[in-house]
Amino acid sequence: IVEESNALRSGGPWQSTVGADLHGRRLGLLGLGKIGSKVAQVGLAFGMHVSAWSQNLTGERADEVGVEHAG
Repeated sequence: IVEESNALRSGGPWQSTVGADLHGRRLGLLGLGKIGSKVAQVGLAFGMHVSAWSQNLTGERADEVGVEHAG
């Protein structure tokens, strides 16, 4: 945060490092309900590999959200 704040105050790029370390990482979710699907969207926006599992989760639902079905 300090690096981002200093860059912004000096006229440099804003948010150039926030989330960069998340790209390519894996995010595991338990369920893809209302909250899980929103969290999945955030993970996908950061370029993460998102997997989800639930005893009720189907492959079709995982495909709808764009995540890997870990079941």
